[in-house]
Amino acid sequence: MAEKPDFEMTVTKTYRSHAEVEGEKQRRAAEATAREQRLADAMATIAALNAEADQAAAEEENDAIDSLGDLDDEETTVLEFTEEDFARIENDDANDSADEYAPKAKSQSKSTVVAKSKKSKPKKGETRAEVEELTKALKAKGVGGKKKSVQNSDAAAASKRAGLSETFLATSAQASTSPGKFEYGGLTEEDAESTRPDLDIAAAPAKRINELVVVVSSDAESDDDTPIRAPAPVSRPVPRPRFAAPKVKFEPRIPALPIASETPMPKKSKKKVKLEAESSQAGFFTPDTAADVKGLPALVAPTWDSHMLPAMYHDLACSLDPISFTACGDSAASRDAAVQAVRKVVNEVHPGNTLPKLVWGDRICSRIVSRVRERRSLMVQAGVNVVDAFFQTKEYIGNPVAIREYARYAIRGNGPAFWKEPTPLSSPRNAKAPGYIPPDGYMESPMILGAASDFLKTAEFTIPEANTDGSFDSSELPTGLFGLIAAGVERGLKRYVATGVRQEELPKFTKAVGGPRVAAYITNIRRFTRTRWISLLTAARPTAIAPPASDKFEDEFDGLTEYAYVPSSP
Repeated sequence: MAEKPDFEMTVTKTYRSHAEVEGEKQRRAAEATAREQRLADAMATIAALNAEADQAAAEEENDAIDSLGDLDDEETTVLEFTEEDFARIENDDANDSADEYAPKAKSQSKSTVVAKSKKSKPKKGETRAEVEELTKALKAKGVGGKKKSVQNSDAAAASKRAGLSETFLATSAQASTSPGKFEYGGLTEEDAESTRPDLDIAAAPAKRINELVVVVSSDAESDDDTPIRAPAPVSRPVPRPRFAAPKVKFEPRIPALPIASETPMPKKSKKKVKLEAESSQAGFFTPDTAADVKGLPALVAPTWDSHMLPAMYHDLACSLDPISFTACGDSAASRDAAVQAVRKVVNEVHPGNTLPKLVWGDRICSRIVSRVRERRSLMVQAGVNVVDAFFQTKEYIGNPVAIREYARYAIRGNGPAFWKEPTPLSSPRNAKAPGYIPPDGYMESPMILGAASDFLKTAEFTIPEANTDGSFDSSELPTGLFGLIAAGVERGLKRYVATGVRQEELPKFTKAVGGPRVAAYITNIRRFTRTRWISLLTAARPTAIAPPASDKFEDEFDGLTEYAYVPSSP
């Protein structure tokens, strides 16, 4: 005998009130009404679209010019397409489950019992038939496509005559009013049954005889002993040995900057602009610099590589906003600023010139702005490349953990990425904490100096004397250059701070992404004193500091020899 369980299951029955039942019925009735309304609206919309499409197709077919291929072929088999099934409307009554513990309904009188009407699903094709009926009704009322025809007969006639010559119109009018049978031209049935017309056949052309050539007979009876010249053998090209093209290994590097010199000016100018001349052994920024010079004015072409481009590179390096320097934005003000920067260099290199007014998009502006954009990208990329080269040394190669830890330490505000003597790791990071060791030599880190060295190889900058009040003019010093390189070093280190493995994908270095970082570094660099600038340029490239003017040789005819003589009036 089975043991009786020591517990009993208690079931609690819940009952719904009459108000709840009536509310549920009303809710379902409202949902059914809403579904029917949505169905009616959808069918009306589909019918309107069909009527509009049929109206447009009818107008287009009426206006089209049929060719022979467009005519109906009696033998063409008409395909019979089956009707598509439109989406059915689901009945949610079946999904609503009855109350599990509801009491059984008591028998009611026939007078009070109302049969529940349940809408059946539409049969196949029934919805499409209703849509077609609505479409026919809309087309009968004129609802549908837009009328594309003209409003009156005069406008229609004018539109048909548009583009036709008067002679053609006169000929057409005369032909249409003349009596007789209209013919399309060509051969007709009467022509096929009629006799062939007698046409004069042109006589065959006489055979041309070349009287300058004598044909010598080869018979034995000929007494002419004149030897016949044998035809020359057909010459064939001698095959030449094919030589394989030498393999050249290309290594990415920053092209060396030009040799520094001052601008040769026919007239004395108060302001001296440091210019650079391209070295013959230095790689150019484009494979063929002759493409830049081609099409330039005769005054600018001889000084393009030796003076114009170096002057623009100098202004870029000294700019306090190198990201926006000659950058063309959407506003007219940015384009005007770029044109003014180019015009400034042209006037400094060729004072008193009579060149036409420069505008955005001309040859001088477009080509020089393209070179400036290229140099700006190289400055940022130089900082990225020096970081990659640093982590390729024996100490870090193949050691992502060491790379990650050093990258996180170097990118700190007092880290070795920006300071000659950074704050040690053992020192507290808080500058106010006891035992804190401050860094020294801002912007003199090996990474920044290594990246800036190539750009300062042949450049010269004059460091002015400080004023009596201690102020210092650094407008002609490479503030923008070090700002761009510092941003590039930071960008290169951020590729390794996550896992120690170089991250390939980084946000594009744009004005919105890299502009704030460059501006932050330039704000710090503008606080440099004269002593700091001397220390920085000496550490980067000792030759970057220009010697005194008395010890400097100026070649006034460099690049301007052909303009040395100006004939005077008779």
